[in-house]
Amino acid sequence: MNKIGLLGVSLSVFVILFLLFFSIRNVVFDYNFYQKEHEKNLVYSELNRSEAESATANIIGYLKGREDLSNFFNSREKAHMADVKNLFDRLNFYYYLCLLLVIANIYLLSRKKDFLGNVADSFLFSTAGVMFISLIIFFFRSNFSNWFTDFHLLFFTNDLWLLNPETDKLIVLLPEQFFYDAFFQIVVRLVTSLLFLSVIALLIKFYSRKRSGSSL
Repeated sequence: MNKIGLLGVSLSVFVILFLLFFSIRNVVFDYNFYQKEHEKNLVYSELNRSEAESATANIIGYLKGREDLSNFFNSREKAHMADVKNLFDRLNFYYYLCLLLVIANIYLLSRKKDFLGNVADSFLFSTAGVMFISLIIFFFRSNFSNWFTDFHLLFFTNDLWLLNPETDKLIVLLPEQFFYDAFFQIVVRLVTSLLFLSVIALLIKFYSRKRSGSSL
């Protein structure tokens, strides 16, 4: 593997961040994932199926900025979801920013010698880093409840996220187990994306070496 240099490291970091944000969005907007979780968590035994499915579609549409929350949710839930949407809007901003930075880094690398080899090495470097992080995440998966609480304390400045299943339907629709499964689904999709990227990188390196050999 060549020394990828500062541009290569930069590309690796932005690829990781872009694919992380991509994986989060991919899970958040996956209606089928919600339905499977509702079945798994027995949501339909607590809520009317049609209302639950409509509320789920409403949440996705709300986070996409296409509609307001329905009256299925009470004022506290709507206030909390407003905080969630603000956080998600920031994620979307960084998602597109990282995409632009990935494109910019690839462009700058294209002006250097062995462009394809450097890009391939950057992709492989990204994959190695995320694989290591993913192993650590799976190792500490038993502490998810603590991580989940710390996440809310870090990103929210109020206690609106502390919902009551007796009065708030949102926590019944999306219990902690949903977020546990969503979290690991994000990790799985991130790793899958990077494995796909690794295959592309290896094909690029194979093509580059074959091309170099044929030019001798």
